[in-house]
Amino acid sequence: MTPAPSYSIGTALRAAKDAHTARRPDGFLEHARCAARLVRAEGGAGSASPQELTTVAVDALYQGENEVAETLFTAALPALEHSEAAADRASVLHNLALLALTREDFDLAERLDTEGRQLAAAAGDRLVEAECLHGIGAALVARREYSPARAPLEQCLALFEDIGDDQAVAAAAHSLAIACQETGDTARAADLFRTCVKIWRAEEYGHGLTEALQGLGEIAQSAGDHRTAMARHADALPILLDMDELPGVSESLEGVALALAGAGSLQAAVRLFAAATGIRDRLGADVPPAVLARVADDIAQARTALGGAAFDDCWSWGHALTTRDAVAYARRRAQEGA
Repeated sequence: MTPAPSYSIGTALRAAKDAHTARRPDGFLEHARCAARLVRAEGGAGSASPQELTTVAVDALYQGENEVAETLFTAALPALEHSEAAADRASVLHNLALLALTREDFDLAERLDTEGRQLAAAAGDRLVEAECLHGIGAALVARREYSPARAPLEQCLALFEDIGDDQAVAAAAHSLAIACQETGDTARAADLFRTCVKIWRAEEYGHGLTEALQGLGEIAQSAGDHRTAMARHADALPILLDMDELPGVSESLEGVALALAGAGSLQAAVRLFAAATGIRDRLGADVPPAVLARVADDIAQARTALGGAAFDDCWSWGHALTTRDAVAYARRRAQEGA
């Protein structure tokens, strides 16, 4: 779309908003992208208001138009420097931090959310303060700085609980659970994952639910509670299958397999290790290094214990399973307990 000379940033933003309201995504994207091009060409927002810029920027963010969103959010900042706009500026900074997280610029994300948190706290906007605290914690977790991440995540969780935002509680609890798990506080991590399971099950949010179930499975496995580990990974499997989340299916099949190996059921474990590998082979995907490090020793020990011929028979049997049959087999073995 080539704008006419009179086609201003404000006109493009209003057209984008109207298209979004009318649920015309193609029209929205056309006008939002045009607004971003005009902002870049003019070096600023022109006469467009911060509210117009941020409204379209948020909608663009949800549409996955990250470059458009970042351009519009950045253009809104100069008009939000006065103290009365502190809460709005904090919200814009948090959204820019989210965009920095998506491109793995974790240092920038932490700096933006730290500034945003200070502004939101001064303005008394507890929701934005909590969102910024979560962003700070998420950036630290992404940098594997788990101990420092716990304080901001505990703070944001308490704020979200007080505000009564269940979805935000679950998201914060999940981030905090990871930090607790990585710092050895598995009891706290398990409590947090159970909170996530309760909320995400009620919300019918499969991705969050299965990640929490897998977290509980990993904690149980590390404690030697193989029956619980099997059960939690098996609980995740049908949900992952329904979502066609095949990498996640592979991970939970391996979770059941690790628990079976720990319980001494080596043939069943090898079959499920092979089934998980079969799924990845059909996807043309390599085994992630972290997964390989987690399962390699158990596979090698099973080969030694079973002997080459028996191991190969189990491996061939499991590798040939369809994904649905592998899930059914894993759930049956989990119900049997070994």
